[in-house]
Amino acid sequence: MFNIRKHAFSEKWRNIISAVIYIIFIIYSVNLIIQTEQLSSKLFYAALVLILISVVALSEYLRLLYRQAIKTLVMDCDPDAAKQLEAKLLKYDIFKAYKKTMLIFDLMVNADLNQYQQNIDLLDQNEKFFKQSLDNLLIRNYNYFKAYIGIDNKTKAKKYYQDTIKMKGAKIKGSKVSPLYSWEEIDAVYYLCIKDIKKSKNAFANTNIQMMNNRELSHYYYDYAQLNLLDDNCADAIKHLQQVIEISNKNALHDLAIAQLKELTKHEKA
Repeated sequence: MFNIRKHAFSEKWRNIISAVIYIIFIIYSVNLIIQTEQLSSKLFYAALVLILISVVALSEYLRLLYRQAIKTLVMDCDPDAAKQLEAKLLKYDIFKAYKKTMLIFDLMVNADLNQYQQNIDLLDQNEKFFKQSLDNLLIRNYNYFKAYIGIDNKTKAKKYYQDTIKMKGAKIKGSKVSPLYSWEEIDAVYYLCIKDIKKSKNAFANTNIQMMNNRELSHYYYDYAQLNLLDDNCADAIKHLQQVIEISNKNALHDLAIAQLKELTKHEKA
């Protein structure tokens, strides 16, 4: 789970340290150029410093764009605006440093736009990348699981649910898989998929949502609302749909929640 507040705190200290290093480098470089007597050497050092500063400036700008894209997606819940920032980042990423990283970003954007088949295609086309590490493999299995639920393929959803859960506590050469997702929520969504109301309800209740960002909460509350509807619990369904509407902004779940809420309130009045 991506904790934007914790990440912002660490990013603040990184920026302070980086700024100090850049200032020291610039002061040292200027002194070196001034102290160099030959004009050709001065020009060489000046050109070298200019190139290095340009590369660093571009790197920091791309990093800023990436952070803005992540925040726009996970906190502002605006996948379309996040895609625009991604397009800008990739345009200026002349060294293709973010090309693979943005594959994972694209999975989240597609999920927030209910573009499940696009995620299946994306995972199929980048099989090698998503098998390069434990974390990437977890991301692959989880997103296959969610995508197949989205297109209502319960057989494939079950397969990738099992593949995902098997990775809980997995280790390779001492490295453990990162806690990218809530295992309890994964259980809850799977049991919802197979309509095991009791197990799904317990798993949702046991899910720790304290560290979730707005994007994750939107999906959590929406899925919980679907369980409530399956269980004929209209009161809790309405409550969770209202929570989705409050935080989901331009996520596709926002319009879905509004439509369901209107339908529920219409039936209550009837």
